[in-house]
Amino acid sequence: MVIDLHLLYPMQDSIFGIEAMMERPDLTGYLLGKNDLRKAIINNGNFSILFSNNRTLMDSINCEEDTPVQNYVNMMDTLRKMYDIILIDCPNDIDHTLVNTAMYGCDHIYMVWDEGLPSILNTEKIRRALASTGVDSYTKLSVILNKRTDVTYSDYPFSRLNIELDQILPFDPAVVES
Repeated sequence: MVIDLHLLYPMQDSIFGIEAMMERPDLTGYLLGKNDLRKAIINNGNFSILFSNNRTLMDSINCEEDTPVQNYVNMMDTLRKMYDIILIDCPNDIDHTLVNTAMYGCDHIYMVWDEGLPSILNTEKIRRALASTGVDSYTKLSVILNKRTDVTYSDYPFSRLNIELDQILPFDPAVVES
């Protein structure tokens, strides 16, 4: 199962070639209590996807209230019984209650880095924000390095930040394209 928590600008639908349609039940509709969870899940071969369809800023703001956040918790309890693996694509704006709830409740957080300095800076920003909400990012967070060049990358940032490098996606034009 892939869940796209980018309520305003979801990307997973376009990555998997699924057309976003306003009349289709979606994640935001479920969180707001307007549609059934099972109707919002799109099964596409060997995986399922759950995302929002072209939502407005007011929908996003309303999803920060207690009822949608509790609906998210209930949703995750249900989905954990249905799927072996659930990947959640979260925005970097972890000052939102919905995203914080997702981060707090997940088993592991993978940050995808490229070789640029902003990846390192974002990691520390996210770690501090997670710590302020009670998430132990030192045991729950690791990195997947997405090589975009064939330049050798030092292990120094990982050891200095005390963060596990889980995987390196090798430089390959096909990987970069995908």
